[in-house]
Amino acid sequence: MNDRAVNVAGGAHGALVATGSSGGTVLTSAPRGASPVLKVTDLSVEIGSEPPRAVVSGVSYSLFSGRTLAIIGESGSGKTMSARGVMGLLPPGARVTGSIELDGEELAGRSARELRRYRGPGFAMVFQDPHRSLNPTMRVGDQVGESLKIHYSLTRRQVADRVAELLRMVRLPAPDQRAAQYPHQLSGGMRQRVMLAIALACRPKVLFADEATSALDVTTQAKIMELLADLQSELQMAVVMISHNLGLAANYADDVLVIYDGRTVGQGPVAEVFENVQMPYTQLLLDSVPSVDRVVPLQVRPTDPTVAAHETGGCAFAPRCPRVAERCTAERPLLAPTSGAHRWACWHPLGNAERRCDREDQ
Repeated sequence: MNDRAVNVAGGAHGALVATGSSGGTVLTSAPRGASPVLKVTDLSVEIGSEPPRAVVSGVSYSLFSGRTLAIIGESGSGKTMSARGVMGLLPPGARVTGSIELDGEELAGRSARELRRYRGPGFAMVFQDPHRSLNPTMRVGDQVGESLKIHYSLTRRQVADRVAELLRMVRLPAPDQRAAQYPHQLSGGMRQRVMLAIALACRPKVLFADEATSALDVTTQAKIMELLADLQSELQMAVVMISHNLGLAANYADDVLVIYDGRTVGQGPVAEVFENVQMPYTQLLLDSVPSVDRVVPLQVRPTDPTVAAHETGGCAFAPRCPRVAERCTAERPLLAPTSGAHRWACWHPLGNAERRCDREDQ
């Protein structure tokens, strides 16, 4: 990887585990002998009806307890919609297909009412903007304790004690005092700690962190990420980090999923994906990271935003790709099969010719 990109810190090493995908077998690193706490296969999300528009197509990954998967891409690439599709937090009329297994239990096709049982103990989400996510008319303690009242038979005193414990867990000073306050009385960092306490109230197996630090200053951002890493280690949660911040992904994730136009275009252990860049879109993301020692102009090809190559069966990134060729606009590449866990969807990757994606090898 070039020195202007990000400081990559690799995750823990493990065996290779296969999960199904419309583009062939997807390999992700995993602890030896472990079973995935969350297994997503060929997840697709459609919205609208005349005709329906696919905002996520064929996304697959496996996630293990205590490990972190970073889903990265530009705004509008489908990162958040893929997470909301797993949790069932989609707008009315949205349609989800594929397989979603939580601890081996299939959740795809469940009704909204059935999925509520899994939100909290099964999975939870920390949203991007705590100022907008918290109810300004409710005290902090009532919001933290709300899911406890829904999922457990606890007395009022037990809920209050658990709320105080959660606020201490996320290192919020004077937890009893903060529980009695309203969100507007807290700083941005404190509000995000409250959001984290709400998400952790039922000790979820999987935590989705959706741009959880993007609304914070750099110093507070680092503190929240360190806190999240400590809590993950303590509770052995699996974490899905949704972000366009490659620095955070490189330093806190074990594996990375690169999404463009709702499809997976890169996948593998974080060190391999960032150090051995193959997909031109991943390189574009890396080149967009600011550097203090050199200036690299962002390479963007002019294109008509009303026309997408994937609508004619080609690569969606083709209109912006510096390596585009005739095949790219006519035939969509699938995730390339390789001997390792790093995979990419590109007819003309940046690496060696023998590693290029070729549909005849599928």
